Amino acid sequence: MTASESTCIYCGSAGPFSDEHVVPASIGGDDRNWLLKGCVCARCNTDVFSPLETKFSNSSPITIPRMAFQARTRNRGSHSRPPTSQPKESFIQDPRNLVVSEAVFVGGAGLVPVYLPQIHFIRVGEHEIETLPIGPNPEAMTSLLAELTRGLVDEIELVDKTSQAGRTAYIVYKMRWNTDRYQQISRRTETRAPRNGVWFASLDPVRQFITGGYRLTPRVFRHSSGSITCRAGNIDAAGIALGILRVALPRHTVRGDEQKNAFLPLIKQSYSFDMEAFIRVLAKIGLNVIAHTSGLETFRASNFDQARRFVLTGDDPLPFDLKSRQRFPVALEKLSSKRHLIGIRVSRILGAEEISAIFRLYGGPVHKVVLAPRSRRITAAQPVWLSVDYATHKIEQHS
Repeated sequence: MTASESTCIYCGSAGPFSDEHVVPASIGGDDRNWLLKGCVCARCNTDVFSPLETKFSNSSPITIPRMAFQARTRNRGSHSRPPTSQPKESFIQDPRNLVVSEAVFVGGAGLVPVYLPQIHFIRVGEHEIETLPIGPNPEAMTSLLAELTRGLVDEIELVDKTSQAGRTAYIVYKMRWNTDRYQQISRRTETRAPRNGVWFASLDPVRQFITGGYRLTPRVFRHSSGSITCRAGNIDAAGIALGILRVALPRHTVRGDEQKNAFLPLIKQSYSFDMEAFIRVLAKIGLNVIAHTSGLETFRASNFDQARRFVLTGDDPLPFDLKSRQRFPVALEKLSSKRHLIGIRVSRILGAEEISAIFRLYGGPVHKVVLAPRSRRITAAQPVWLSVDYATHKIEQHS
């Protein structure tokens, strides 16, 4: 679909423009045919829609089914990889070492837990601590050790992400090496995350997962995002742990028997879902479908002013039903185990019109978002039924 007017259909700017997927490529959208060309500006695409769709795919109700059922996801142009998630906490019980380790799920072939590269601190005597490395493979552990060797210099920063007055803040503790440990010398609060530093995380979430025989162990690990985190009881304990690691690193070597990547059934994760981002992306998909199938003139109708504003800014939320009773045609329902289903419903009763979009993603419940609440302004929008084969990134329109 190509624009008939040279302004962005979401923000009204004069461009420059970039291709917009009707359905996000991260959940199986068509890379070739179902694109809006020359009508969505690059700023909306890059600054608003890209981070919004990341939250939609990695921090929303579809995160786990996406990993379980979608083998590959397009990422950065033509490249693809198994889908991942962004859990707030993610642990796995390690029966070999009797510790609770950091792990993530990797999709593509079901849900496979994979250890993050990490080093645990095990108390073996009243005044003696041993380091225990655990990781997915020797290469990951070698890389972690090299990064820690470079990073644990005489002065480091520990960063604690927190919330102050309802806003995210970052408390930065400057630590200085003193004989055998790092000690705090200053503290400041930032509104943006520092580029460098070691992140601090509490041991409390691990404590809740400890059962008979398992040990509560501080640890340093590298998250799948690449950041280094020290999980300890408090900031002072983190300084002690990092000091122990600094001393131990020169004599530490990676051994093959330190690595494990086997499936273990007992895993605990906690997520922070961004429901606003989830609903905004569903609304954007619905609007994109209308622009692609009914035309830009219909899309620009004043009926959709609220929906466009909500997609772009999050203001003036739309009516939403997380588990709607509305149904897809029977012939489409038969496809729902392997495809997304998307429908645009147009209800016209007694001279009034309501337009809504319904979704069944990865075979889950039906979600409904009202794109144009009941109004006497009649648009040219038409009912639409789509299925999305997320394995092959193809969209099919059904009569």
